[in-house]
Amino acid sequence: MKKLFMIALMVMLTASSSYALTTLDFENISQDHWYYEGAQNLGSYYEGVHFGPTATILENQVYGFGGDEIPTRSGQAVLFSSFDIGIQADFDSYANHVQFYYGSYERLCFFIYDEDWNLMDHLHGNANPDLEGFMEYTSDDYNIAHVRIAAPRYMPIIIDDFGFETLGSDPVPEPGTVLLLAAGLLGVAGINRARKKL
Repeated sequence: MKKLFMIALMVMLTASSSYALTTLDFENISQDHWYYEGAQNLGSYYEGVHFGPTATILENQVYGFGGDEIPTRSGQAVLFSSFDIGIQADFDSYANHVQFYYGSYERLCFFIYDEDWNLMDHLHGNANPDLEGFMEYTSDDYNIAHVRIAAPRYMPIIIDDFGFETLGSDPVPEPGTVLLLAAGLLGVAGINRARKKL
């Protein structure tokens, strides 16, 4: 009986767990990936996601863009692309949620694809050069494999605090689940005590 109770608790814990949102702020990245130092693609710098094909870092303390300081959401750096291809993110494991802040002088296009590059959905955001724009997409399932973020007419775009939730994220128990588990463990301890008294 006790083993069955513990198995049931573990099943409930697993079923009700949520996945943590991974947020990238693009700070403390090697100068090899900065726009003016080498304009190298950020690539697989971060675990879980590959950025390409022209995604580099703008860093305010050393460089702005065109001599102007760039707006940021956190810290001094942003993800940047000045090419028509824009910024593409390919996930190592399927995602169900993607979000980011953006800056663009033109409206922003946000395309969401599955593993076979079938377009699942697309969103448009208003022009917002001050990095106050926010976009997010949530799927009913973990099936997002790629996203592409671009502005028309070859306009530069900046991205900060890029967040994603994938199957590879570490499960984080919800508070209700933790309370349920604690109550179950206390119940098991109480049953054992009652049996010892008999």
